[in-house]
Amino acid sequence: MQCEHAFVPALSDNRTMDSSVNRIIAAAHHVYVLTSQNCASPNVTLRVPDAYASKATCVSGGVLDRCAAMDTGVWWESHYTRVSMAHGMMIKHAKEQKYNNIVVMEEDTTVNHEVNIHPDTEADMLKLLREDFDTETSSLGRVQLELDEHGSLASWNVIRPAFRPHLFEKFETRKQGKGYIEVTTGVKDVTRCPSQCACRNTQEGGQLCALSAAGCDLRSSDMYMLHSRAYDLMLPLLFVGTDETIIDHFVLQNIPKTWLLHPSVTIQAHLDISHALQLKVQDERQRHDVVICESRHSAWFPWTERALMKAKSRLTRTREYIRELDADVLCLQELDGYDDDGSAVTSTSLPSWHSWLESEGYDSRHVRRTNTKKDGSCVAWRRNAFTCVDHRAVSYNDIAHEMYSKSDNGDVDDERSDERERYLRDCVANLTVLKRMRDGAEVLVCSTHIFWDPQYSDVKVQQAKRLVEECERFVDERASAGSDVRPHVIIGGDFNSEPDSDVYRVMTATFSSASSGREPAFTNVTPSFTACIDYIFVSDGITVTRVKEQPRRETLGEGLPNETHPSDHLPVVVDVLFE
Repeated sequence: MQCEHAFVPALSDNRTMDSSVNRIIAAAHHVYVLTSQNCASPNVTLRVPDAYASKATCVSGGVLDRCAAMDTGVWWESHYTRVSMAHGMMIKHAKEQKYNNIVVMEEDTTVNHEVNIHPDTEADMLKLLREDFDTETSSLGRVQLELDEHGSLASWNVIRPAFRPHLFEKFETRKQGKGYIEVTTGVKDVTRCPSQCACRNTQEGGQLCALSAAGCDLRSSDMYMLHSRAYDLMLPLLFVGTDETIIDHFVLQNIPKTWLLHPSVTIQAHLDISHALQLKVQDERQRHDVVICESRHSAWFPWTERALMKAKSRLTRTREYIRELDADVLCLQELDGYDDDGSAVTSTSLPSWHSWLESEGYDSRHVRRTNTKKDGSCVAWRRNAFTCVDHRAVSYNDIAHEMYSKSDNGDVDDERSDERERYLRDCVANLTVLKRMRDGAEVLVCSTHIFWDPQYSDVKVQQAKRLVEECERFVDERASAGSDVRPHVIIGGDFNSEPDSDVYRVMTATFSSASSGREPAFTNVTPSFTACIDYIFVSDGITVTRVKEQPRRETLGEGLPNETHPSDHLPVVVDVLFE
């Protein structure tokens, strides 16, 4: 493995403090402690308890950052991306060393000594780590242990003794310089969570439990325990370098067979919220029978049957769904596998989206998201009705490049790098001008996906403004270039914003909602979030003659996707007339 010099034996604090947490950590095969210090320096101050010092490695995060840059040829601007890659390198190191299980800690991990671990809980934790149990004799029998495909007990992939239930936190967006940051200010009212995210724990007052689903809301990577079974589940994601492969917000919480030690036994010394507020959030989670909510952006959806989430099944049903719509023009978002190299298609042996659309009588254009993303926004049209006469791709990352200037050496000023990074979301818009074959009328069709995070409302507004500007500029350029007609405009997309949002107001200041402002109650349905966030907007001169009604809420079960609706969003379907 490259970057071996980042891994240095940890130094002991020479204290023989005996505690349940230390004994549990010491039972692991190996311990990694990630630090911002240079572990090889004689001035390193990082020390670990004597209980596990002999099996602990000090890992220099800065050295790993430089190694990752040399290996990939890219200096990753996002701190979260660099940390995620550092976790990937520790896991890769563990795999090469053939460690059966590991503990991963970050240097600001602080044990909360007010949490008393029951002796039975400690015994169960030790049994899990050592795998010296069976269904007949283990006290873990109160939580069902499962067999793997070889008939062996494979009861856990990840144990989380420390976590942060992010969706319980209440945020405010505050201005900082020319940008904005989100600040945790308290605990918000808890919405209903899916039953699959409940801990299976039949012992009253028990502290250890197993989640029956992945994709539940567990943030924080300050300490976790990982079995070798999970190495290959995590490694392909941690080196992608995208917002959707951040270690704490997406990767860890999507690993199946996760166990929780609760309440969380650690807090983070260096975090954007105080120790007291961290404990308050944890306590709020502890008060509820269903302990954690699902993430809206999980790798899979806890309330959806696993069989329905298999890639081939879901892709096939989505295409059948589109075929039944029989639309003349399609605006598709988060479309992965447009070309033959797309991961969503190559793993299923099904034709690429481009090939499938072509076989259904559609021509199409696709704009892939920036950075290393493979999905993007697509516009498709019936080739016997329209022809493409112009096309343009819009990258919303340009907002960041234009807002924040660089110095002569190409570096962003340190004070402004975080503000700039906030706007680098890799979202795009696909602007395609179609000419109707029967009369030559032109229409600019736009498919776009606005950033999802509700704490980035300022970013979403700027993306919406850029979209409006680009559509107007494109139309003006077509009209002034000698074209006989001025194109109409139809915009379809996932705007990740509700009708009372600033994004919606930006869009309707220039264009009209196809629903005439009477938006459906929802286009996205989950147990904890149900709202209208998808829209079609049209320019003057377009008459909407029909808006397809959405199904009744009671027919959708716990949420989308489900057996009837393969997408996690309901489509917005309209009939229009234009001259």
